[in-house]
Amino acid sequence: MKQNMYLKLFISLFIIVMIGIKLYGSSDFSYTLDTNGNAKITAYKGLESNLTIPNIIDGHNVVTIGSHAFDESGNSTNGHTIKNIVISEGIEKIELLAFAKCTNLESVKLPESLTFLDMQAFLQCTKLKSINIPSKIKSIANSTFQETAFTEFDIPENVKSIEMRALGICSNLEKVRVYSKDITYEPGVFEYGSQNLTLYGYEGSTTQTYAKQNGIKFESLYNESSNNNRKTSTSTSTSTSTNTNTNKANTPTSSITLNKNELYLKENESETLTVNLIEMPSSTELIWSSSDENVAIVENGKITAKTSGSTIITVSDKDGTKKATCNVTVTSNDEPLENNSNNLVEDEITSQSNINIIIPIISVILLITIVLIITIIIVLKKSNY
Repeated sequence: MKQNMYLKLFISLFIIVMIGIKLYGSSDFSYTLDTNGNAKITAYKGLESNLTIPNIIDGHNVVTIGSHAFDESGNSTNGHTIKNIVISEGIEKIELLAFAKCTNLESVKLPESLTFLDMQAFLQCTKLKSINIPSKIKSIANSTFQETAFTEFDIPENVKSIEMRALGICSNLEKVRVYSKDITYEPGVFEYGSQNLTLYGYEGSTTQTYAKQNGIKFESLYNESSNNNRKTSTSTSTSTSTNTNTNKANTPTSSITLNKNELYLKENESETLTVNLIEMPSSTELIWSSSDENVAIVENGKITAKTSGSTIITVSDKDGTKKATCNVTVTSNDEPLENNSNNLVEDEITSQSNINIIIPIISVILLITIVLIITIIIVLKKSNY
């Protein structure tokens, strides 16, 4: 009888210890802190399918979702578990490849506080079919939504430019509504997408021009001031020519490809990309360029990393009608003194933050363990009488 009582007592106290650990356990999010005490999420360890990314963790304001934060191919994180994401107001930046290859992700709610959405942020989220573009976003970067599952996509008036393959290889995308009259398009925005794609925009807009130049069907987009309902009407001036050119645009007969579309280098490292000319003369003159020569330079396909950051290497023919890109990320373990001092401060703050989490855990465990030992001793003494 007494043994059963001791066993029940021990189990109860063990459960209390586990609850204490859970209550004082660390967040499901890993993060670093900048010198202002603001947090950047670097990884996710939870298992939620419907996830709200908080704007405060352990008392720190979250302002950035870091590179590869949910990308399991580039980080030790849990991205495959997430189906729906709501990103809380106050978060301002989403960095390179933050949600790349989250293959079960279907919907995302972005905050109006967001000012920066980096390239490839949602690359190869093959089930993603719902997202909003906040009012402070001015550009949709290279390959941001490449290989996603959108059937429709709205580009609001605040977006003034859209880069190469921003919506590339989206085989289900059939309707894109563009509410800016003078948006700038890079070549290949919708490359290798659906043959049924229709762009909706205003008559006389750059969208209409882009559609005509690329053999994409265009329809006019009207805004009725009385009820704010947007209506569409077929533009006969473009539909006749686009019907005959759609297949040509979406199934190119000639192109330039590279052996890599992503590359990671350390500072001062070099690597040479290989070009493949498809149905083009081998004598074709190629033009190489880097979007940020402070990060990396390129000469005849040889990329040389200079400083930490990201850049897009582009190779094109002389008139720029055929091109291919490679996204290059440069990292360094030996930053210059000024940058290194900032990193040390960040690391120190991060370490201190981890200590602040661990100390309460250890304290609670020790306290409960002491109580457990004392209780068992008291019970054993009473049983001897």
